[in-house]
Amino acid sequence: MRRSWLWVVVAALTSLAQTADAAPNNHNRLLRGEFAFTGEATCLVSAGTAGFSEGANEALQPLGFSHVFSFMVDGIRTFNGDGTGSVRGRAIQIIHTSRLTPPPGFNPLSVPFVAASQANFTVNFTYSVAADGRAFTAEHSDVIFTLPDDSPAGTLVAVGGEPLLPFTGHISQDHKTLVLATSRPVAEERIFANGTVQQRVCHRSRTAIKIRALSGRQDD
Repeated sequence: MRRSWLWVVVAALTSLAQTADAAPNNHNRLLRGEFAFTGEATCLVSAGTAGFSEGANEALQPLGFSHVFSFMVDGIRTFNGDGTGSVRGRAIQIIHTSRLTPPPGFNPLSVPFVAASQANFTVNFTYSVAADGRAFTAEHSDVIFTLPDDSPAGTLVAVGGEPLLPFTGHISQDHKTLVLATSRPVAEERIFANGTVQQRVCHRSRTAIKIRALSGRQDD
């Protein structure tokens, strides 16, 4: 009888442990620590308040004056292990010389334009690791830029939207390498220091490697 009771207890504890392991919050702890990252992006900008229209196959098409720019980023992405995290890094942007002809009456000088620029940035995010522990998704809040002291008044200071920067990613077997990319096209707002607002759609890719475990507990 005693042995049967012990087996019941063991089975119950095993079931509880398996249930706990299946909970999303416990899967999120698989991503915990600081990851150094680099990446590239290209964006299509619809100037002014024209925005984008949704075409066939959910394609987003710019309305009115538009241009393309690309940028690189590098920095540190911190996963807290509880489904929240933060990013700090720097970006270097280059606006491409090819621009679509503006519509009649549009003043292209009203749109902030520089050939190249740089800025530091910070952003918070939430993430969820899949039950298989090999994939995750992340959504980011507004990106805040810190500009050099000599930046012109029209330079970018923030990027916002809802949701902003949706990413999907994959985790290596040892949980120390990540690859992630934009999961779908989303219209974002670019907010400039002089009050100008633009909309853009970007595709992004990132590669990250773990460089430090967080203090306070042993990372998995």
